[in-house]
Amino acid sequence: MTMRPNFAHACSTFLILLALSVQLPLAGCSTGTRTSERVALVEEFSAARKNGDYARANTYLAPNAKLWFDDQTEESGRVWKLGDGPWKGWDTCFNGKSQGSGWSENASSNTVWSDFVEMNDFYRLIEREAGPYRATYYFDSNNKISGRHIGGVPAESEAGKKLEKREDKMEEFKRWATEYAADEIAYLLPNNGIDPSGDRPQRMKKLLVEWRKDVGLPTIPLDN
Repeated sequence: MTMRPNFAHACSTFLILLALSVQLPLAGCSTGTRTSERVALVEEFSAARKNGDYARANTYLAPNAKLWFDDQTEESGRVWKLGDGPWKGWDTCFNGKSQGSGWSENASSNTVWSDFVEMNDFYRLIEREAGPYRATYYFDSNNKISGRHIGGVPAESEAGKKLEKREDKMEEFKRWATEYAADEIAYLLPNNGIDPSGDRPQRMKKLLVEWRKDVGLPTIPLDN
């Protein structure tokens, strides 16, 4: 039997479109090659930072790469100097450890991001659950990291919904400290907010341990 011309043409057209759909990515979607490349760059950069190899890590950064937090904008961020930062002493003192969900790329915004969950001795001492946050790396046209933003996870995400319900004993600690160590807590929490600079992390940790002991709370096993 001879295939009718219009049916044969339809089959041919379908096969061509199928082939094109396999070869061409949808607009705005990342290809496997580009995703693998940028994710690999972030992983290599992160490994170099973790190992203290800042000379190698700097090769992944664009000139004047920025670092900014929370509601800050890239313009208001500071130049990113590896191995330094306002929270470095705090993180070291309180033994901060983070676990990530795995890196993902958003090709349309030239970013690679991952959600993390952090636990540290500060959270343990005030009995707060591990805190989620999102790290986002920005890339320039040369595929260099032009900046990193550290901020909260989206409110509509599962981690964001859980964060809204998170409870701790921070207010109890502050009330105790205001009564029994007023000068010290005023120094540690200027403007009622954490200041991670100088000797404050060590003094905060010491006061938290004293508070728990004084009010009869269980001893918290710490990492140091």
